Amino acid sequence: MKRWVILIMLLIATLINFADKSSTSVASVFIIKDFNLSYVQYGLLGSIFFWFFAVSGVVGGAWSDKIGTKKMLGILIIAWTLLQFGTFFITSFSFLLIYRILLGVFEGPFGPVAISHISRVFPAESRGLAFSVINVGAMIGAMALTPVLVHVNQTYGWRTSFVALGVASLIWVLIWPFVKEKSKTTVETTNVKLPVEKLKWSEFKPILFSPTLIFTLLNLFASFGFVVWISVWLPVYLVKGIHLTQTKMGLAVLSIGLINTVVSISASICSDKLFKKSNNIRTSRVLYSALLQVISAVLLFSATLVQAPVLLIAIIGVALGLTTNMLNVGPIIMMSLLPTRRGLMVSLGTSFQNLSGIIGPLVCGYLIDLAGKNTLQGFNYTIMFTAAVIVIGCALFAKFAKPDSPIVQNTTDIKFREPKEI
Repeated sequence: MKRWVILIMLLIATLINFADKSSTSVASVFIIKDFNLSYVQYGLLGSIFFWFFAVSGVVGGAWSDKIGTKKMLGILIIAWTLLQFGTFFITSFSFLLIYRILLGVFEGPFGPVAISHISRVFPAESRGLAFSVINVGAMIGAMALTPVLVHVNQTYGWRTSFVALGVASLIWVLIWPFVKEKSKTTVETTNVKLPVEKLKWSEFKPILFSPTLIFTLLNLFASFGFVVWISVWLPVYLVKGIHLTQTKMGLAVLSIGLINTVVSISASICSDKLFKKSNNIRTSRVLYSALLQVISAVLLFSATLVQAPVLLIAIIGVALGLTTNMLNVGPIIMMSLLPTRRGLMVSLGTSFQNLSGIIGPLVCGYLIDLAGKNTLQGFNYTIMFTAAVIVIGCALFAKFAKPDSPIVQNTTDIKFREPKEI
């Protein structure tokens, strides 16, 4: 029972995290108007959030292995609270950029730390579902709350919606210390418990440069590029490209989020079942996820030919759910390569995938501007670009990622005991 309480708390935190991350997207029309921004400048606003996101993710993930994931989560969310309350003082585009940089720094470590925390209390055969719940929480944060944020933006101003998210963070921080846990995870050798030992470069180097790690990272990068497109461009695409009203845009984003939720969780349950049956990570996580990504890319290409808003919403929702399965299985693969350093390995994955947040918004901003007055065509260019990156990433991943093969010779001597239920 305790592990499900922990999962619910982290789901709520993830919801706040992604709502913070995408709040400028929901308010994009208002922000572009207030600061008189071009699409390239708005692309910079979406990109700058990720400039130090990756570095802080690695540092924070590694630090959480030392001070504890629970304490680290509390520190991070206190920082979110302070930054969101500070948005009332944003009076220029420069200050808005600084705010987004700082928010990225303190939100960067959250993903790897949260996943590491969950992995301590969920057994291997249930982690796909647990991680999908967290990732779905991210989508819910951006999508299910969108109609509410749109209403607040229209009625009280976009700064008020940012502060409201700060209030939600504050409430979470006040509850978190009272959430009890008891981890059962241990790592054993004959006489030594490995978590207290310093990681040796000679042991880490073969893992770091292995094809499995490299192409898992590249596919995470490709997959997360779609999530970045959703969080940065979807609302403005629906308003400026598809010509929906603000209210209909909010409902459309909510619908996409609900479709994504059903598809993503269903895909993760199937992946877990495959793993239980085969006990093979390559079959149940690698090849299965790559297949879903191919289908997702085909759907995205077809979206550029669709005119009916209802059908377009369904296509984007299903494509998103299929692609995000990779974000659920990616941490599982990363942790399997070095189970004694879960925080570090997950942070490597999440930090590398977030590099797409630096590149994607800038590229998409230029692609939209290249289309000139044909804004819809510009957005279609960005969709085709996103789909092409997914195809390349999943093809290389399916070819070269083989996590079941031993990478470090002496890891075969390590007996790793998975957590029992708590």
